[in-house]
Amino acid sequence: MKRVLVLSAHLDDAVLSAGEFIAAHPGATVATVFAGVPEPGVRGWYDRQTETADGHAAMTLRRAEDAAALAVLDASALHLDLFDRQYRCRASDDGLAALLRDVLGAHRPDVVVGPVGLLHPDHRQLARVWPAVARERPGTAALAYEDLPYRLSFAETAGRVRQFAAAHGAVAEAPGARNTDRKAAAIAAYASQLPLVYPDQCLVPERLWRLWRLLATEQRAASVTP
Repeated sequence: MKRVLVLSAHLDDAVLSAGEFIAAHPGATVATVFAGVPEPGVRGWYDRQTETADGHAAMTLRRAEDAAALAVLDASALHLDLFDRQYRCRASDDGLAALLRDVLGAHRPDVVVGPVGLLHPDHRQLARVWPAVARERPGTAALAYEDLPYRLSFAETAGRVRQFAAAHGAVAEAPGARNTDRKAAAIAAYASQLPLVYPDQCLVPERLWRLWRLLATEQRAASVTP
C-alpha cells in the first residue's frame, strides 16, 4: 500500500477539498500545518466570528473535530504547531520548508498531496513551499488539490489554478470514484465550522493535478548526467 501524506493549511481544508481522495486511500495521514494552539486569552478575528471564547479553546476543539473527521475517512491526523495567521504569528517560507522537510523525512510518503493555494494567505504560503520540498525527494509523486469552497466562490481563482499548473508542469488528474456520503459525514464532524465553510459547495467533484516529478530542464540535465 502506498504511503499517502496530505498537507492541509487549516483544520478542515484537506477534507473539504480532497475528502473523497482521502477516503479512497485508507491509512493516509493528513498533516495540518497551521494548527498551533495559542495561550489562553488570545482571541483572533475568526474566533470572534465563530463566537469561541479564545484561540486556545477554538484550536483545542478544532483539533478534536479534525481527528474525528479523519477517522470517518480511515485517515490519521498530524497536527503541526505553526499558528493560524489570525494570531499574528507568521512563519517564514524557510521555516515552513524546514518543518515540511522534517515531516516528509519522518513519514517517507510515496505520494504527497497539497493545496493549489487559493485566496487565503495561509493556503497560498503553503502552496508556495510544499511542491519544492516534495520535489527534493526522488521518486515521490505529488498531487495538488483545488481549494474548496474558494474554487467556487471567487472568479479570480481560475487564473491562480492556471498559474500553479504552469509553474509546476502539472496535468489534470483523472477524476476518481465519487464517495460523497463519507465525505459529507466527515465534514459534519467539523461542527464548530459548519456555519462558515459552506459544506454543500464542498461536495462538488474534487479537482486534483498531478505534478511532474521533473521539470523539462531537469529531465534534460538528468539525461546527460554520467
